[in-house]
This record gives sequence, C-alpha cells and structure tokens, in this order.
Amino acid sequence: MRTTKYLSLLLLPFAGTSALAADKWAAHTPKGWRVILETSGDLTGDKKPETVIVVEEQDKAKIIKNDRLGNQTLNTIEVKKGVLIVRLHYWLSCGSYGVTTDIYRFRQQGSRFRLIGKDTNSYSRSSGEGEETSINYLTGRKRETTGITVIESDDGTPATKPKTKWSRINEEAKYLDSITTNQFDDGS
Repeated sequence: MRTTKYLSLLLLPFAGTSALAADKWAAHTPKGWRVILETSGDLTGDKKPETVIVVEEQDKAKIIKNDRLGNQTLNTIEVKKGVLIVRLHYWLSCGSYGVTTDIYRFRQQGSRFRLIGKDTNSYSRSSGEGEETSINYLTGRKRETTGITVIESDDGTPATKPKTKWSRINEEAKYLDSITTNQFDDGS
C-alpha cells in the first residue's frame, strides 16, 4: 500500500520588512495555515532586508503522520545575492537507495518572483553513481551530467568519467505565485 503525504506550502515575501515575531505574521497568514519558517535577505538590491515566510496548510485530511524512518523537515530557504533559494532534500529508504536534492532559484521581477534556475542532484547509495541537471531559465540552457561517481567502489574499481550533454529549452516564464509542484516534475 502506498502512502502519500500532502504538503501545501506558500512562500510570502515581504518587501522592506524586518523579521517579526511569528504572531505578528497572523495578519498575513491565510486561515488554517501556520508559519513554519522565516528568513531575511536583500531580494530587491536596495540594501534593505526583505523577509520571506513559509506557511503550511494545517488541513488534517492532508497530513499523514510519518511513523517510519526519515526526517520530517524537507524544506529550507535562503536569500543570497538577491535570489530566493528553496532547497528540497529527499533521502529514501525501505525500497530505494535514492538521494535527491532539488534547488530552485527565484528573482524578483516587478511584484512577482520568477523562477530563474533549477538544479537537481541525485545519486544511488547502492551503486554510488549520480547525475546532475542544471537549468538556467533566463538563457534557456540545460546541462545534464551522468555517470558521476559520488561514492567510490570498495573493490578499487576506477570511477567512470562523467558525460555532460547540453541542450536548449523553450519554456514560458514561471512565477512563484503560480507554480504547483507537479510543474516541477516534468524534468524541466
């Protein structure tokens, strides 16, 4: 039987604000949601920090308690050089050896945050082999690297040489306020 955990997140950037106590965010948090993360950094280049909060829907019908191995916290957020960075890390066990990290980069464009890049790094803990995909949505370039040795063989077998392939992508601009997670699942 397959169990699915539904997680609804909303990222809310606040321009020109400084970090406030969680109860101060109540007016900006939708009913039935709670603040789970807050971070600050200069997103607009004005040398003043903006605050980003992540709120999580508290619909009990969508939350399934994880009583198995694994970390409950998968989401991290950072603001660096005017870019909002969202990292999602997946470490699988009990049926898979996969480890994946997805990194999404957003830059403010007008009053919205545009997806400007996505990096995916994954590897198998059993084979030690990994792959990386990096997409620059501003230039329309995609780099795929396969055959990366992440964990060296115990038997002394030499690592394979990674292979890199470049391609072009043709995608419409995606914005933080209109993206759903299934739009990220298409590999682009």
